[in-house]
Amino acid sequence: MKICQITGCETKHYAKGYCKKHYAQIKNHGKLTPEKEHGVLRLCQVTGCENKNRRIGYCPKHYHQVKKYGKLTPEKEYGVPKLCQVNGCENKHNAKGYCIKHYYQIKNHGKLISEKEHEVPKSCQVEGCENKYCSKGYCIKHYHQVRNSGTSH
Repeated sequence: MKICQITGCETKHYAKGYCKKHYAQIKNHGKLTPEKEHGVLRLCQVTGCENKNRRIGYCPKHYHQVKKYGKLTPEKEYGVPKLCQVNGCENKHNAKGYCIKHYYQIKNHGKLISEKEHEVPKSCQVEGCENKYCSKGYCIKHYHQVRNSGTSH
């Protein structure tokens, strides 16, 4: 019995020295295409992904990311802990890519507030008053005066 001329292939000869599988590869692609052979387990090309390769080198999950977004989108994957997108912030993602602190800064102020801008005064801003800050830069006494009369005495 004649066998395929491809080294390591012990399948029966079909045509031009090849078995059916190898003959079909050469006929259809002009060359041997071991990457397209059935029965060979191929994994997704994404580093760390152990899922089977289904299309263009990706598992179904990564293939759909590339198809939908034109790139891999690990930030959209389930089960991956998402962190705030602000540089240096290690807080958990809450909404629109930000932790709760940064999300509310953008929602309320339209921008991220620096720590210096966000710093709360420690004492009342009225000259000579050493009472603890309460609201809008004033202690409770001066805050009520400003709120009720518009000026502090």
